[in-house]
Amino acid sequence: MIVTHAQDIKDLNEPFRRLFDISHERFSDSLMNRIDVHFHPDLPIRTRSTFDKASLEQWQSHTVHGIRAFKQDHLLSRYDAWYQKVIDRAQTYNVLDMYGDAPDAAEAIEPVQTILARRPGTGELVPIRYKQMSISGNSRMHPQIQVFLPVDAAARQVFEELGCPADCRFG
Repeated sequence: MIVTHAQDIKDLNEPFRRLFDISHERFSDSLMNRIDVHFHPDLPIRTRSTFDKASLEQWQSHTVHGIRAFKQDHLLSRYDAWYQKVIDRAQTYNVLDMYGDAPDAAEAIEPVQTILARRPGTGELVPIRYKQMSISGNSRMHPQIQVFLPVDAAARQVFEELGCPADCRFG
C-alpha cells in the first residue's frame, strides 16, 4: 500500500486487499486511512490480529509503538490542521484514549506481526506471521510504500497463493 504523511492510503495492490480482506468497494467508498485499516469495525484486521492472548498483546504493543512513532515523526506538525485531522480520526475509534498514554515497554518491539489469513484456495483461516517494512522512493519520508513479507512457512504459502513470490523471506 502507498501511504502519505497523514496516514492516508492512496492505493493498495490486489494481494494486500485479499490478504486483509479489504474489498474494492470499501477502499473506493471513501478515502481510507491506516487508522481505519487497523480499527474500523467493518474490517476484519483487528479481530483477526487479536484472536488469542498472545496475538492481542502483540497487536496492542504494535499499536502503542505506531502511535508513538507517528507522534515522534511529526512532533513539529502537531499544531497543523492535517495532524489534528489524523488525531481526530484516531479519536473516532478511541485509539488515543485506549493506547495513547500506555507505559513504555521495557524491551524493543518485535517487528513480526500475526494475523489469521484466509487461504485463497480453501477459504480456511490460518495464523501467519509477517513483517511490515516501509520504503520511501526519495529523500523524503513520505509517501511510503508499505511492504508485507512472510516470516513463516504458513505465511509463505498464503503469500504464494495470493500471487506473491514464495521465496521472499524475512531473514
